[in-house]
Amino acid sequence: MIKKREFGFILMAILIMAFVISLTNLNIDWVDFGYALIYSSLIIFTAVLSKHFIAHVLHIKIEHKTWKLTRFWITRKRHLKHPIPLGLILPLILSIISAGFIKCFTLLQFDSQALPSKVTKQIGNKRFAEIMEWDLAVIGFFGILGVIILSIIANLLNIPELARFAVYYCIWNLVPFGQLDGLKILMGSPGLGASTKVFAPLYLLSWIITLITLVIVLF
Repeated sequence: MIKKREFGFILMAILIMAFVISLTNLNIDWVDFGYALIYSSLIIFTAVLSKHFIAHVLHIKIEHKTWKLTRFWITRKRHLKHPIPLGLILPLILSIISAGFIKCFTLLQFDSQALPSKVTKQIGNKRFAEIMEWDLAVIGFFGILGVIILSIIANLLNIPELARFAVYYCIWNLVPFGQLDGLKILMGSPGLGASTKVFAPLYLLSWIITLITLVIVLF
């Protein structure tokens, strides 16, 4: 299910997340780093495997890689010649300049490809497999939902650090920017208005369950 190259990107994300979690006042306690590695692995693999599972159900192949900034403006022609690996840079920079206060977990994005079994169009004798924005939204939503369930379980098992960082992971990845899951969920969620995405129900639902879980684990 997870390819070797994808596994490499996931390992890098786990190491960076563990570093960000354990960094306090520009110092790292290596015992804390060990726990952070466990927490990071559980959170990231939960998100990744949840998305892989629902993608398989939707007859879509996905692959995770480092989150990259590919354009410097919203128009299609404003692409960067060399994409910036923000998933490697941004969490580290924010963590270091804030002396460990900001725990940024924007680490991974996923690319998608329709499997031959996913038939959405047929023109004459030819069939075409096409991925809809709704498909990507559902995949992203289930990634968030999987981590939220992990957070609730961790809270019930009295593992507050895991519960808290799992929710933080969801919050950061719900930011509607670049190729993060948040933008995929927002753009694929059918609007309640005419052409607006402001009231996109799936995106709102993602935030509602995340914020409710945040309140539960913090209080």
